[in-house]
Amino acid sequence: MKKIILVLSFLGLFSAFSFGQLIDEKNVTVTMDLQPILQLNMTTSDQVDFVFDDIRDYYGGIIKYAATILKVSSSVSWDLYAVGTSQAGVIWDQQMSYSTVVNPNSVNALPLSLLELHQYEANQNDGIAPPITDYSSIFQPTMTAVPVMGQNSIYNSASPYTAPAPGEKYINGISGTAANEGGEGGSYLTEVPAAGSFSEFYYTIDYRIVPSLPATFPFAGTNGGLADVNAIASPQYAEPGVYTMNCKYILLEDQ
Repeated sequence: MKKIILVLSFLGLFSAFSFGQLIDEKNVTVTMDLQPILQLNMTTSDQVDFVFDDIRDYYGGIIKYAATILKVSSSVSWDLYAVGTSQAGVIWDQQMSYSTVVNPNSVNALPLSLLELHQYEANQNDGIAPPITDYSSIFQPTMTAVPVMGQNSIYNSASPYTAPAPGEKYINGISGTAANEGGEGGSYLTEVPAAGSFSEFYYTIDYRIVPSLPATFPFAGTNGGLADVNAIASPQYAEPGVYTMNCKYILLEDQ
């Protein structure tokens, strides 16, 4: 009997020892940093040249089809706009003059708005804005008797990184942060447009310049359909020469 009692006592001590709880704990803090991403891919030539060396080009203008392709990727709501700029502010920089005599009717201050853009697809996030909010209108026929000035004229500013105001042209989005006033986060790489709709992340841009005769660029104007303050009025005309300007495409967080 003594042996049996000793054995049972030993097993009871072992059971209590086996189910006791000893815990040691260490923690690691995991941080996630979601950086806002705005990425604009552009396919284009470094320089788009318009050479007017035939009288028919003056009348009919020159169009550069699909000269620029824009592809957007963004993790935030976004706006996209084009802006014309130059060292001179809102007129073209003259690099070379072909005139040999002083002519009071020949002027070299040419408005940046003489460059016309046509975008495909249209602005899908223009809210409740005035009717001219992008560059999706087709180019007007060059023989139009009374052109709508500024219909496709590039937005231009001496401060190109100041976004266009309400009513000014955007490629996508518009000034404001209300619903349907900016593109949603997404990418041209992954978007699958709904049936009957088009991508808001992929745009093709055409360019046009129409000097006309005399070379007064009759389609240049403001977004409100008015003459540009730097517009050339007959009997003055553009001085022959080489001119340059920059066309910037700016992708920014919706604001």
